[in-house]
Amino acid sequence: MLISYIKLAFRNLGKRKANALLNILGLTIGMSACLLIFHYVSYERSYDDAVSKAKDIVRLRLDNYQKGNLAWKSATIYPAIAPTLKKDYPEVEKFCRLYDANVLLSTEKNLVKVNEN
Repeated sequence: MLISYIKLAFRNLGKRKANALLNILGLTIGMSACLLIFHYVSYERSYDDAVSKAKDIVRLRLDNYQKGNLAWKSATIYPAIAPTLKKDYPEVEKFCRLYDANVLLSTEKNLVKVNEN
């Protein structure tokens, strides 16, 4: 039964070449798009797999709304928020803060200098 299906498929490929080419091309494009989307989603979901307690980490963000529309977003928050959260909520074990500054990194002998924003 399977052999007859394969023979029928090859006969149809030979008789209707344009239709077969269009079907194969559509299948190829669809499978490629599906694989690319799967790869992108798996990469986006794996950014915190290196951290052992990734589900316990929370990032706070400062958003500014003007007239109901989001004007800008910032990865930094007000300095007093983290110590206040640690003091008021026992679930908060540790915190760290981002500091926005220009830093010049260099080695002890100043052979390599890197400017970080």
